[in-house]
Amino acid sequence: RDSRTKYRTKVVKKSMEQKLKVGVIGATGYVGQRFITLLENHPWFECVALCASPSSAGKTYEEAVKGRWKIDLPMPEYVKKMVVYSTEDIEEYCKQIDLTFCAVNMKKDEIKALEEKVAKLETPVISNNSANRWTEDVPMIIPEINSDHAALIDAQRKRLGTTRGFIAVKPNCSIQSYVPALTPFLKNGIKAINVCTYQAISGAGKDSSFSLSISFSYRKHSITGCASVRNSNRALSLSNGNSFALSFADCEKRPSCSLS
Repeated sequence: RDSRTKYRTKVVKKSMEQKLKVGVIGATGYVGQRFITLLENHPWFECVALCASPSSAGKTYEEAVKGRWKIDLPMPEYVKKMVVYSTEDIEEYCKQIDLTFCAVNMKKDEIKALEEKVAKLETPVISNNSANRWTEDVPMIIPEINSDHAALIDAQRKRLGTTRGFIAVKPNCSIQSYVPALTPFLKNGIKAINVCTYQAISGAGKDSSFSLSISFSYRKHSITGCASVRNSNRALSLSNGNSFALSFADCEKRPSCSLS
């Protein structure tokens, strides 16, 4: 295993000698801010463009986020004077980049339309949103588990009429924690698992200091936890041709999601 990891590292280093120019759609939001901190001094990516709602357009990033920086690290210097593009001027934004990360707060049909528009502009979209998680030809990938699902991109490109553009999504946040641990057990004939995710507060993307948000988060995001079960079932059932059953309790009655 160590030798395979070293080999892959060498291949990645060789193929990424020139950094890809990337952008973030939804850059002023909580997840967008996290993307920006993670992209600072990244070995593979150089963040060169930011995109957000029309209310932020034309402002420097520092101005657009003034008083709303939520990350427990200082705002990176590289991004402060970067002028923010509008989602209504997505064509110009896409001209600046090789691919984009996307994490927006919009209605699902609006997100799907935006992501497809970007992909049709021949810009690959790596999405943090849930809108396309059930689109059949959009791969939902945990790279260490099911990187082979990227093969779906060929079919997606035929549907979209693109040569380079595509959409790929990540799964729900809770799934990322337990699917890597569970996947090795698939070969042992596992039939069912019990999982309990506590997302009533954390699902809102905030910590518990935001106490006034708890009553709102209680109902909204415990139900979101149930949706994550369906996402995990998709990821696990496709992992190697095997699957095991996941079901969920009545999430509306409590701020947790119990599966059996």
